[in-house]
Amino acid sequence: MFTPLAPLATLTAPLLGEAVGLVGLLAQAPAAAPGGVSAMLGQFGLPIAIFAVVYFMVIRPQQNEQKQLQALLASLQQGDAVVSATGLHGTIHEVQAEVVVLEIAPGVRVTVDRSAIKRRSGGDAPAKG
Repeated sequence: MFTPLAPLATLTAPLLGEAVGLVGLLAQAPAAAPGGVSAMLGQFGLPIAIFAVVYFMVIRPQQNEQKQLQALLASLQQGDAVVSATGLHGTIHEVQAEVVVLEIAPGVRVTVDRSAIKRRSGGDAPAKG
């Protein structure tokens, strides 16, 4: 008779024995002594430090970049040389409430959403307002 689980049982038996041995070692470990404030700082200190690093390395720079982009979009004027999110370079011919008309070549005008403007030409970063 063929039993496919028989080889599996012979392979897992030594692993289970090691696992039982590890549980026994953990059960013999001494309990942590109450540490009061220092134990609480140790428990919450690492998550607070990780949050601080994430805030100052990711969230805050992203908020500053968003503010700069909003200032750029609010200050768009006719004649400004800009670059759209798709990489389209042009000069603003007309500014409307939600759209901007760009002149990308003499006599060639395209209409793009105002939010598609990402920076002024001549700089790698959004213009500072």
